[in-house]
Amino acid sequence: MKRIAIHQPNYIPWTGYFYKMTMVDVFVILDTAQFTKNGYQNRAMIKSPTGAQWLTQPVKLAEGAFRPTNEISFAGDRWRMKHIETIRMNYGRAKFFKDYFDEFAYLIETSGENLSRLNIDLIKWISDILDLKCTITLASDFPTTLVSTERLIEIVKSVGGDVYLSGKGGENYQDHKLFEKSGIELQVVKFVSSPYPQLWGEYLPGLSVIDLIFNCGKESATYLLNSNGAQ
Repeated sequence: MKRIAIHQPNYIPWTGYFYKMTMVDVFVILDTAQFTKNGYQNRAMIKSPTGAQWLTQPVKLAEGAFRPTNEISFAGDRWRMKHIETIRMNYGRAKFFKDYFDEFAYLIETSGENLSRLNIDLIKWISDILDLKCTITLASDFPTTLVSTERLIEIVKSVGGDVYLSGKGGENYQDHKLFEKSGIELQVVKFVSSPYPQLWGEYLPGLSVIDLIFNCGKESATYLLNSNGAQ
């Protein structure tokens, strides 16, 4: 049994994104997915003294309509230092901030103009910190003209999978019968966030995984493995 998950290249994604990676053999980053304005492809949520705060990567909106994420470029560079300083200001007191901040800042500062490329580099960097063992590959390595569920099935087969692991959100658009007809077992996983030490008051779920990493360091991997994920 070879389990596969497929997900868009979100910006420093939430913890549930990486929990799914702990459960699969191959994680396919769907860099060919259509870019969605105000989605998680260019936004992430962190924690500040006043609560949740969004970090948004500005993109060239003229390119945003009906274009895949791997063709989207940033609109200028001012956001880079803004994000770096915002992270420094809100996480500078975190227990493991100094262990990871410089590498994070370097990736932000030195990335090119492509949104997908930076996000993928960050995802791979985070997966190394969390000691994730799954193989990470890109959907663009498997060109296809298919869409929706048929595209997912073709990608799963292209990487030799026979089980597709979906999040709860996928139930709204995936055709279960097509998976069954194709001989692919569809499994649905729901990530239930468990509290961990955070700065700035009571526990706030749904944040970018960097909140976990800056606060828990190497123990972040243990947290993921022990999280209350329910299938």
